Amino acid sequence: MRKLLPFFLPPCGVVCSVRPPMRMPCTFLFLLGRRRACTSGLPRSGFGPRAGREPWAAREPWAARARWAVLAWVAASVASAAGAASALSRTARAADTPPPVPAADSRALEISRSGKSCEECHRDLTPVLFAAWEGSRHAAKGVTCQACHGRDHSTIFSHKGEVSARVCGGCHAKQVEEFGRSLHAQAAALMEADPKFQRLSPAVAQLGCEGCHQVGERWPDGSAGKCNTCHSGHAFSVTEARQPQACAACHGGPDHAQMEMWQASKHGQLYASETTRAQAPTCVTCHMPGGTHDTGRGLTLGNVANGAVLVSDTAPVRMRTIAPPAARQERTHMVQTCLPCHSSRFAAASLEEADQVKREADRILGEAATLVTGLYDDGLLQRATTTQEELAASGHAAGPAFVLGGDQVYSGLSSAEQIFFDLYKFHHATMFKGAYHSSPEFTHNRGYLPLQQGLTALQHEASQLRESARARGAASSREKPRRQAGTPGEGKR
Repeated sequence: MRKLLPFFLPPCGVVCSVRPPMRMPCTFLFLLGRRRACTSGLPRSGFGPRAGREPWAAREPWAARARWAVLAWVAASVASAAGAASALSRTARAADTPPPVPAADSRALEISRSGKSCEECHRDLTPVLFAAWEGSRHAAKGVTCQACHGRDHSTIFSHKGEVSARVCGGCHAKQVEEFGRSLHAQAAALMEADPKFQRLSPAVAQLGCEGCHQVGERWPDGSAGKCNTCHSGHAFSVTEARQPQACAACHGGPDHAQMEMWQASKHGQLYASETTRAQAPTCVTCHMPGGTHDTGRGLTLGNVANGAVLVSDTAPVRMRTIAPPAARQERTHMVQTCLPCHSSRFAAASLEEADQVKREADRILGEAATLVTGLYDDGLLQRATTTQEELAASGHAAGPAFVLGGDQVYSGLSSAEQIFFDLYKFHHATMFKGAYHSSPEFTHNRGYLPLQQGLTALQHEASQLRESARARGAASSREKPRRQAGTPGEGKR
């Protein structure tokens, strides 16, 4: 009890007449170690009520320790209260302060607030693009940067400066509507649905497939088409887009060598000579007559990829189908396109001959497909289970695990499957497309010849697989009697 007295009595150590509320200043001063008059007004000498009396701290060592403990508690309480107040203050400030702006958005905000026109900045920032626009018909007609890109640089940056087909359609509605009916408009969707594309690494997919198939890019606003795939950005020259080189970036290579076929044809030879270039037909002459952007107009059996078959015919692999009335209508369109240079009789006969080449290519590919499916059915060729799992993961689980043509991939294949892949992907397409492009070189030497050689190689591979299976069966038959003959002797032992 005595040790608690300093907390209830004044620092002088005696009962004081001062009421308790008035003792607090005196006690506080005692804790601070200050010497001064008592709050009751009595003179002080030291801490005692009388001169010469020692204070509690001097007479009782524990009092000093108590004093410092209380001081530490008071200091901690004050510091805690101050910290809480500071935290509340920071919270309040944070609530009133917007979140940090990303560097790109910050830059966009700075540009938007600058008040400068696009031309003022981009004349120095991107001089080549600015010069392309400055010399374009857009600039001549007063179509400024913001007419296509807008002024909100945050949106421009998020879209990487790209402009949707709907924006272009604000002025070029007819061309965008025609493009929407074309095979170009389907290019991105077909690519994304292809299991071969889905198995590629992002880098290969972007640089190996999307560079061309982006012509059919689908935008958040619902439109489809990337106009600057053919019309180079900012110049948007119609003359440039009409040149064969504009098509060559995508329509070349072993599975769709249209550019090389055209160059090897009489049409390409005329274009190669400066004296006859003006009269030479180019890609747009036949596939975009009158400036139409429906590039599929006039195509019948010679369609993209592996072409098409009439609905009454059986396709060797997955192909488009076309009804006879639609085929006749499209053929009429193509013959009309040929009339400025050829008679209708010659044009119709040439296209019919190409149809016969297409059917011959389908027949050879059909023989190859029958060989492979026969090996599957007889258990001599095992469909890859990994392919089935991959197809299921990518939404292509319907049907067999290994799809001949179309969804067929080019990795993890047996020898027979690899031969068939080359037949359907490269040689079949080259043979009939060479015919429609009037190129003897591609129709025969690069189409029919390797297609027949591939069929022969596949026949040999199938024969080898069946011979190996028969040999394994014969060996198993000979082994079975020996095992049965050895059974009684083993029992006797």
